Amino acid sequence: MNNLSVRLKLLLCLTPLLLLVVLLTLTSSLSLGALTFRAERLVSVNYILDNLNTMRASQLAYALNSDPTELETLQKAHWDLHELLDENLATMPSPQAQSILVSIRRIMKDYLHALQHSLEKDSQLLTGPAGKLLNHEILKAIAQVNELIKLQNERRAAEIESHWQLMITVSCATLLMGCLVIWLLIRHICSPLQETLAMAKRIGECNFADGAQAGRQDEFGQLMRALAHAAKENCEQCPVKPNN
Repeated sequence: MNNLSVRLKLLLCLTPLLLLVVLLTLTSSLSLGALTFRAERLVSVNYILDNLNTMRASQLAYALNSDPTELETLQKAHWDLHELLDENLATMPSPQAQSILVSIRRIMKDYLHALQHSLEKDSQLLTGPAGKLLNHEILKAIAQVNELIKLQNERRAAEIESHWQLMITVSCATLLMGCLVIWLLIRHICSPLQETLAMAKRIGECNFADGAQAGRQDEFGQLMRALAHAAKENCEQCPVKPNN
């Protein structure tokens, strides 16, 4: 590297380090984005669970007091549930999640048909076997949601471990590259600079011993040869030191 310019040496030393820092930043950003996405999906799935519990409670309350507001609450929760299912079907591409979400939608479709059929006959049926059957359908959907929550937690744990290992690897590589850059800067820039300063000091003391490095073709080598050349031209103007 003695033939390369100082500017090029700095560029070669700092570019890999800069790239590793950028990679570390991107890795951190992607890890945070993945964890945020998984957290949002878990929140959305929990909203599905909340709507199912709301439907279950409203059904039981309507069966007891036949309050129309309870039926409206049930219908609204069912509508919100289907919106959440559509949202998660669009954002959860894994086959397992898709299968669970489709199963929940099918269960709730059957539930709604059975509920409408029971209401058309007699609302009092909701307190008997029909009501138990409807409650059983909701419990089946809740079991599916719990399975989906478990799946999302497992995926989140796997993603955390994967991203953590990647960040540790990139961090270690960045640290090693930083040490290498420091060593290269000391060897190819700091040391020649100290030699040049020492040579300039000797010339200032009228010590014209040739310290220029003929093998160096970079700026430091050019500066040393220029100093040596100037010293030879001004040698006669300096008093000769007596030998002890």
